[in-house]
Amino acid sequence: MNTSFLQDGKLLVPLKAVPLLFLLILNIMTIDFSPPFLSLFPALGFAFLFHWLIYRPNILPPLGLMAIAILNELTLKDHFSVILPALYLLSFTFILKYRHRLYGQRFYKIWVTYCAYSFACLMLYGMAKVVFAGEFYPPSNLLVSWILVVLLYPLLTLLLAPLQRLIPFQ
Repeated sequence: MNTSFLQDGKLLVPLKAVPLLFLLILNIMTIDFSPPFLSLFPALGFAFLFHWLIYRPNILPPLGLMAIAILNELTLKDHFSVILPALYLLSFTFILKYRHRLYGQRFYKIWVTYCAYSFACLMLYGMAKVVFAGEFYPPSNLLVSWILVVLLYPLLTLLLAPLQRLIPFQ
């Protein structure tokens, strides 16, 4: 099976790197192009993280997640903090611990679990920004972000499912 994207016989990107690149690019796009009151950051990152850790945890290495979180923090207009990398690492361990309860369940159970998980992550993110970075992230922005990504989650899973099938198991 071909495990890379080829163009003119040259390797462009190994397929195992696609989830990490996908997560990074979409997070950066939501930072730069969405209005402040409709910001999908960081909720969109948690959606991809949740989906891939439930269905294909082997394609998201912890070091890759930390690198993405650090790059996302560096692309923000404000100063760097370790809040997002810490939340990604906490999410990684939490989801992998309880993955066996979700894998193979009906979609609505996974969606409800995602709703609770993403709400908790966004509230932790907002509180951590206030406590550790001294920045106020308006709760209304977090709530709107959460609602948008919860509503988009079924569409995201439809888009991510074929992509994850292209990546071989190893």
